[in-house]
Amino acid sequence: MPGGSNQQEQPAVAAAAAAAPNALLRQPMPTFSGDGSVTKWIRSFERWATTAGLSADRYPNVLENAFTGDAARWYEVRDTENPDRDWDELKDLLKSRFHTPMTAAETNRMLLSLRQGPNENPRVFADKVEAALRSCRDEITLPRANTDAGRENVQRSADAVFEFFGRMIFVQGLQESVKKEVCNRGVTSWKDCIQAASDAQSYKPSSTGG
Repeated sequence: MPGGSNQQEQPAVAAAAAAAPNALLRQPMPTFSGDGSVTKWIRSFERWATTAGLSADRYPNVLENAFTGDAARWYEVRDTENPDRDWDELKDLLKSRFHTPMTAAETNRMLLSLRQGPNENPRVFADKVEAALRSCRDEITLPRANTDAGRENVQRSADAVFEFFGRMIFVQGLQESVKKEVCNRGVTSWKDCIQAASDAQSYKPSSTGG
């Protein structure tokens, strides 16, 4: 209906603007049509909401205008079914409906292709590995738990799994001489891996030395 979107948008934007008008004027709300990465849109929307001074309980004031196309039609049905759904639950539903993750093979290739550069500090390489793991982790919906203790257990388990893979990918991608030293030390924590690699690189003879 001509003009319908703008008419619907005004109350929501006005409600949000009451919280932080200057921030909202500086940065338009990111929208999602159902195409592209839903996890990137979620991060963008949360950054925008933080800048705008909106807490999660106020997201319903603006969410109906955050979606267009297929995503708008999907959200209208979800909102009708349960208008009181919280943001965490809605994020899980969005990921389930619009998520197009890399295949396991693509993920493995991406992670195992990470290599420490010839003159790259091990701590810088560790940051690169952590960033790659974070991007993969963003694509995963963790099991939901009904209690605080359950949620803590789920989070602890996920942290342990990602630390294990982080160590494996980090060591695999190190320069051969540095990798050998780290393996010889038999370190078992992410922090100790980085420290061992940094020590090994510090004592490695310079390729330009006499």
